[in-house]
This record gives sequence, C-alpha cells and structure tokens, in this order.
Amino acid sequence: MKLWETLLTVLALISLLILVLVKTIGAAPVASKNLITNGAVTRIAHPGTVFWGEPVDVEVRIDAGKLPPCRTVQPPPPPIYAALVIDRSGSMDRERKIEEARNSALEFVDLMELAENGGRVTVIAFNEKAKVLRKFSYNRRAVRLAISLIKAKGNTNIADGLNKAGQQFDAVSLPEGAISIVILLSDGISDPSSAIQAAEQLKSRGLRVISIGLGSDADQDTLRRIASSDGDYYRAADAANLLDVYDEIASGMVGSVATNITLVEYFNNKHFRLIGETYRGTQSDNQIIWQIPFVGRL
Repeated sequence: MKLWETLLTVLALISLLILVLVKTIGAAPVASKNLITNGAVTRIAHPGTVFWGEPVDVEVRIDAGKLPPCRTVQPPPPPIYAALVIDRSGSMDRERKIEEARNSALEFVDLMELAENGGRVTVIAFNEKAKVLRKFSYNRRAVRLAISLIKAKGNTNIADGLNKAGQQFDAVSLPEGAISIVILLSDGISDPSSAIQAAEQLKSRGLRVISIGLGSDADQDTLRRIASSDGDYYRAADAANLLDVYDEIASGMVGSVATNITLVEYFNNKHFRLIGETYRGTQSDNQIIWQIPFVGRL
C-alpha cells in the first residue's frame, strides 16, 4: 500500500473514532436522595442517542401508585373524553396569552389519564374559523405537539370552535360510562347568539361545557351562559392565572393522591443546558425545582 493511501486510511479511522466518541451524549435518569427512591419517579430522554448540539426532551414521570399514601384513594374515575377548544385570535398574541394558553393546555394533558382503554383528548383552535389540530387521541406526545404549534392571528368565532368539538364527539364511539367534556378558552368577543346556541346543542347531548374567560376584554356574560353551570365558568384575570384554572379543572375531573409536591431534579449542567420554557419549574445551577399542584391517579 502506498504511503498516501496508508495516511488516508489512518485519518479515516481516527475520524470514525472521534465521531463515535462525541456523537452519543446521553441523558439518563439520575437518582438522588432528594428524589423519591422507591421507583415512583423516573426520567426518560427522547431520543436516547443524539448528535452533539441536538436538543433532548426529558420526560419526568411520577407513578402515583408508588407514592406514599397521604389520603384515602378513591376508585379511579371513568374514562374522560375532553375537547380542548382554544382561542387563537389576534388578541391572544398579547401579554403572553397564547404562550400561557399553550402551557396550561399542555399541563392539563399531562394530568389526564390517557390510554387505549382510558381517556382521550382532541385539540381545536379557532379564530374566525375553527380547525381540528388533533382528533381524539390517547397519544400524549401527539396531542402535546398539536398544542405547541398553536399560533395567534385573526378574529374570534366561538360558535365554530364549539361546533367542531361536537363533530369530534360525533366521530368517536364513547365507552360505557365515559365522561364527555368541552373546555373552551377565549379572551375576546364573538357573536353571542350563535355561540350560546352552539353551546346549548352540546349540552342537550349530555356534554359538559366548561368556559374560561381570559382577561378584561373577554365576553364574560356570554361565556358564563355557555357554561353548563355557574361552577363550570372560570375567569382568569390574566394569562398567569391560566395554569391554576386548568389545574383546578383537571383535579376535579381525575382526582388526586398527592398535592403540593416539590420535586428536585438534577442534570449535568456542564454538558447540557435548558432550552424552552420550564413552567412550574425554576433552575438553580444543576437543579430544577418543580412545584407540582397535584398528582392524579394515572
């Protein structure tokens, strides 16, 4: 073999070795004395193998069945089929409304018991026209992706959002005893008569309608009449209140086995940095301190 061929072969082997060494930077679960150590908390990285500089999604799971009991556990609720109807009109692009609407809907989905034989969620966003972003699904990651892509622009048509929700319930066969619920979020004013009429059609079919009025410009009177009862109407003074509103709704639906939880999570801050939003969490050096309002019976 000629000298230059030998050099090229050696360089190729060195390059291959470097690639193997640097391309697999893993994000594996880390146990610590601050975490619950009886198998209740796990971390899962997606993907498990990445190239240098690629983002990694780390999912923290809490197994409620392995938590120390702190209250009497009631029987699990029946499957819940929830339609999230989210206002994405232009006014939602102000004061972090659309960001907090996405965060709150994402947390709501995380708290739901989604399974093939359990509950499902459909995602509908509306401005002057409603669009189904995800049909009824128990695929949590797919539902979360649909929510994360919601952008704000256009006008407000609440009626079309509610009508699209009704169509999604028409398209599924509900299991016996399933709870059907529509959760509407809006920050603006729509045609009251058509919105109320669309809501009445849903309620006449046995669907529970919850409405959330966001901010001072929301049509509170119409949204209150859209709701199935006074207790099903919520007012969020500003976007920062949305997380608490959705948590209260979710807690009332799925129940809880633990409340007011603080979870301290550790990560390698020399090789990793946090990107994106960490709602319900604050970072301090290599720690993320999560404040979790409740853990449902998943």
